[in-house]
Formats: sequence, structure tokens, C-alpha cells
Amino acid sequence: MAVNLIDKLLGKNATQFDQRLAMLSVSDIDRENRRRVYSSVLENTLDLDTKIMGGRRTFSGASVSAANLSGTAIYSGIMWAYVNNIAPIFCVERATDAPKQQLMYVDMYDILKNELIVPNIGPDQAWASESNRTSATIVVGTPLTVMGGFPITPKSFYAEVYKAGTLVGTIQDNGRGVFIATPGILEAVNPPTSTITYNTGSASTFTLTWDSALVADKIVYALNWDATAQDETNAGVGKVDYFNMTTEPMLIPVQRNLVADHAMAKQGIINADDLYSNFVQNEYTKAINRTVFDALLQGYQGNTYQIDLSNFTLAAGNWETIVRAFLNALAQGENLIAEQTYKGAKVTGILAHPNTIQVFDLIPVESGWIKNTDSTYFNDVAGWLNGVPVVRCDDPRMNSGDIMLTHRTQDGMIAPCFHGIFLGPTELPVIGSFKNITNYATGLYSMEGVGFTSSKLCVKLNVVLPTDLQLTLMAI
Repeated sequence: MAVNLIDKLLGKNATQFDQRLAMLSVSDIDRENRRRVYSSVLENTLDLDTKIMGGRRTFSGASVSAANLSGTAIYSGIMWAYVNNIAPIFCVERATDAPKQQLMYVDMYDILKNELIVPNIGPDQAWASESNRTSATIVVGTPLTVMGGFPITPKSFYAEVYKAGTLVGTIQDNGRGVFIATPGILEAVNPPTSTITYNTGSASTFTLTWDSALVADKIVYALNWDATAQDETNAGVGKVDYFNMTTEPMLIPVQRNLVADHAMAKQGIINADDLYSNFVQNEYTKAINRTVFDALLQGYQGNTYQIDLSNFTLAAGNWETIVRAFLNALAQGENLIAEQTYKGAKVTGILAHPNTIQVFDLIPVESGWIKNTDSTYFNDVAGWLNGVPVVRCDDPRMNSGDIMLTHRTQDGMIAPCFHGIFLGPTELPVIGSFKNITNYATGLYSMEGVGFTSSKLCVKLNVVLPTDLQLTLMAI
């Protein structure tokens, strides 16, 4: 039902909405997840609005229900605000069922040691080999025999032989009960005295007979026991953890005048509801953008890496060199994110100080830069570099030349920030004024919040720009 609400609300503009939705999504899965989030938020908002407002609307001009959505311009504006703000670029977006909720993610642990092996963010551990490895002392002349209570999986045995910490050879089974070893490790006789019996009915055994000339003191071996229900067999298990999402009221107050609204309607100048709907959409979009900037810039605790382009000048015809050096710096930044996350991460969103946008504007189309000619706000998507949105940010916490590279996973489940939405903008009760009886105050508020997850999904660069690429205020 909720998905159909968006289609019915937007009408003929639903296709354009989906195109915009896809533009800022990292994958089809991410796009569908975000559409479901917005649908759930819309359903929550309409449900509360109907119960509290009792059918009285300041902006909508129509009863809001699943059966009657015609004329509800304000809610259409809200849906457009969701796909026009920058939150999808940097955030996991979730609809919440309460003002405070938790964002779930799963880390993989091993069963034997309860150790973190595959975190959502951070380095994987070589758990399969390390946790199942066993070491033993080599005594030449005394065979090593091991018996197990479970069958051994053929071709799973692997061993390394050491002398004072130095590897001298390896041993592995061929899947047919015979060991293949580095020459000089095992006794070379026929039939072989080193054997492995994979299954003796309910157990197994192997024997290693050392070559008489072997100089070694330690063996480290690993194998897989064929026991699906054995507690001692190592395996991976997913454990759920959470980020706390707290939503807070976001107020957009509006004061209107009955006479002015009526006059505009009589003269056919403009529909007052549409006027205020556009205002709310714009203010709401800017408010979300500010909260995302706050979360990113306050939450980031990582390093800043600098590239100095000040030795190049446009006057000397160095613009191609500037572009190549700049693109190389971005590539290095992407590699830093991959090293931090161990996920082969690629950059999916870029935050840039306004003067750094000038360097992006030097990049030719054939090198991947597409300037956004439909930008609505100064702090908006300035363009796309090889499909990655670049957002202009004039926040005081962004120094001249600053760039922040960010990564959001292809499924949209992990990102530097999360955006939890309990209620979309919901109408406040109308408040009259006895001092001026034609005026009335109202507004909208939403319940949502943006939080920070991990600095490992970001990296900050600082570009020292060429002197002739910067405007200088002239003294009068």
C-alpha cells in the first residue's frame, strides 16, 4: 500500500521522481530500499496527521488519505525534498517506528574463539587458517602420529615445517591418503611410512615419518574435520550490533495572511498553497543538508592529507598538469579508504570547499567531469566526477582547499552517516493573532536525525591551489 501512495501522490511526476531517486543511489537495491523508506515515512506522517489534525489542513487543501491525495501539494513537496537533498549521498536512510531506534548491522565472528573476523568496517582476520592451526615439536627419528575423533576432509591437510622460525618446507595430502612434501622433509621409502587415513568409521589418523637428515624443530598444520555438528569445528557466525538513531523535531515556522491569500486567489496570481509548499520544500531541503554537514564534519576523526599544486600556474599553461595531479590525489584518497575498510571501497560521494570546485571545473568532460547546470542552492551537487556526486560545502569547518571523500556500500547498508526519519514534515495547529486578526501562524515539523558511524569510510584531503586560480579581493 505504501509504495502505491507515492505513485498516487506524485501522479505523472512519479517517473521523474524515480529517475532522481536512481541518480543518487549506489545500486538498484539501494534505490528500492530508499523508496521503501520514503513510503514508510509518508505512511507514518499521513497516519499521524489524520489523527491529530482531524482533517484541518493549512497547506494541503484536501483531505489526506490513501483514497484521496489530490491537491496535497505539501506532501508532494516533501517527497521531492527527499530526493533533492544530499543525505542519500552520505547516509544510510531508515524509517523508524519510534523517535529513538537502532540501526542494525552484522559483524562475522568465529565460533571457537568468539573473535571478530569480518567486520562491516575494518580489516578481516585470517580466521580459517589461524584458528584451526596446530603446532607440534619435531623430533627426528620419532614419527608424529595424530588421531582424531572425526573424519578428515580429503585434500584439507596442509603443514609448514620450520627451523628456528625459518620455513624449510611444506606438506599436504593428495586426497588419496598420500602426502606430498618438499624433498628432504619426509622419509622417502616405498611403500611410504607417512600416511593419512581420512575415515576409520568414526575417526581418523595420520602419521608423519621424518627424513633422517631433516634439520627442523617445529611443524604447524591445519586440516578440516568432517563434522557438521562438532562444537570444536571453527565456523563463522553473524552477530547483530547497532548504531543508536535519535530523531529530534525540525521546525519550519510559517506565518500567513488570510486577506493576502484570498487576494492572490481572486486575481489568479499564484496559488498560496503552492507558494508555501515550495517554501517548505526548499527550507526543509536546506535544513537536512545542514544536519548532514554537521554529522560529517563534527564526526570525522581521521587524518588530513595534503597535495600542493601551488607550484603550477594557469598562466604557464599548466592546467593539464594541475588536472592530472588533482585526479591522482583523488585516486590516492580512494586507496586510503580501501586500506581503512579492507573492502575494496570506491568513492561514492565527495564534499568539497567552494574554491576546490574550481579545480573540478578544469576537468574536461572526456576525463569524467559533468557540471550540474540545474543546481538550486549554493550548497548543492556541483557536478559528477565519473558518476560520483560532488557537493559544494561552504561550512566554516571546511578549510580552503578541503575535500572529503566518502564511501557508501553497494547495498546502501553502511555509510559514513545514517539518516533516521520517524515523521516527515507534519502540520502544526493553526495559531491566530488577536493583534492582527487576518494573520495566523502555523508551520511544519519533522522528527528525524542524522548521526555519524565511522571515520574509516571517509578520508579528508587538502589541496593547496595555484595562486592564479583564486579570486583576490582588490583594495579600494
